[in-house]
Amino acid sequence: MNSRKIINKVKNWSRILSSLTCSFMPSRATIINDRDTAQCLIRQPLSLIRFGDGEFIIINGGSIHYQAYSDELKQQLLQIVEEYNEEGVEAGYMLAMPRAFFKSSGFYLLKRLIYVRCWAIPKQTFRKLCRQDGGLYGDAFLFQKGNKVIYQPIWKRAKNIIFIHSNPACYQSFREQFNGRTYYIEIPTANCFDYIHDIIHQIHHIASTQQLTLSKTRVLISAGPAAKVMVHQLCKQGIVAYDTGHCWDDPLVL
Repeated sequence: MNSRKIINKVKNWSRILSSLTCSFMPSRATIINDRDTAQCLIRQPLSLIRFGDGEFIIINGGSIHYQAYSDELKQQLLQIVEEYNEEGVEAGYMLAMPRAFFKSSGFYLLKRLIYVRCWAIPKQTFRKLCRQDGGLYGDAFLFQKGNKVIYQPIWKRAKNIIFIHSNPACYQSFREQFNGRTYYIEIPTANCFDYIHDIIHQIHHIASTQQLTLSKTRVLISAGPAAKVMVHQLCKQGIVAYDTGHCWDDPLVL
């Protein structure tokens, strides 16, 4: 390892440890658990936008392996946060955060080095950017492994599902479990933000040509950070959408 890499690594860990110290106590924000998050989405037609470590990495100027950084993407993510700070669920969507890490103290993160590396900076960023007193957030880990019985009822009453994913096998698996009509949009495995306008166009094309009733239609999107922007845009267009992340191919295990 050359000297530059060593210096960069030291700087990175210095920032991580500083973030851990500054956000050692649990967040004061109300982050409801996975079951309550699902119930909120069932009771009223709210869309769901989930923030994880990837979104906070981009907000802080970095890239992740399936989405390159761009100023435009960062601004779109910040717009979602700022709007939610002002309107909460009245904006038409619920913003979800990693409850297990943000509502825990630094002692929990210190249990595993990977927790410190992945979540110390996002936790501090959340405290700086998002409402703490009076803020209501869902649980971003709603779609974790073993939670199928909790999240499936969210779209159980829908007549139509538009399923957006990079892997057709995931769509086929979902199709076998859903009783209504399903439609599939295949997307790239990385950098979906570059194709966001085309994907949104395809959603509207399906809805129009198939004469779907929007109030009975749900859109399930697995597209990394780009999914947050798509859900936000669709929400403003009167379409309920859920950012389902790795639910179908690599669900989170806590």
